[in-house]
Amino acid sequence: NNNITNTESATITVSATHQSGTSYKNVLVGGVIGSLTHRDSGTGKVRSVINVNGKTVCNDAKITFSGTGSEVRIGGYEGYNYVGFTYLTNKAKVINNGQIEITEDAHASGSLAVGGVAGQLNGGNIRGTAWTDAGTGQIVNTGDIKVAGYAESMGVAGVVGRSEGGIDFTYIINTGDIT
Repeated sequence: NNNITNTESATITVSATHQSGTSYKNVLVGGVIGSLTHRDSGTGKVRSVINVNGKTVCNDAKITFSGTGSEVRIGGYEGYNYVGFTYLTNKAKVINNGQIEITEDAHASGSLAVGGVAGQLNGGNIRGTAWTDAGTGQIVNTGDIKVAGYAESMGVAGVVGRSEGGIDFTYIINTGDIT
């Protein structure tokens, strides 16, 4: 029922290696949500949609990753969403102002997906409503993204690093620098 903000005085630092000394299979990091995958017990369908009604969800925290993993997904708002994303209604907004940094020590033996708003989305939609001023947007990234380190394959973007099928982007803005 309240607006959600991860403040700029917060930091999220991930430098983990699995206790066995091997890399993690999945590393899913977000300023607000690391990973969202929900299977409805009644229908058996996967539904991972967040309905944001008239609220602002904002990440101002810096996210730093220097760990190891096979599939690494990092986003200012959400690291990974299996199906769906966010439906924004009644002047709702999702904003990332936080910087994301993948250090030289980072290692993704598979793929790395980094986005100012979401690391990876599988299907689903990012949808806004027609109230918005095109200049302010409803899904916004202003945070800078800096990527170093190693990855077998990489997707890096101001808004969504990697998307697979059925994505409908509406009222999206990026002003962050990507290095």
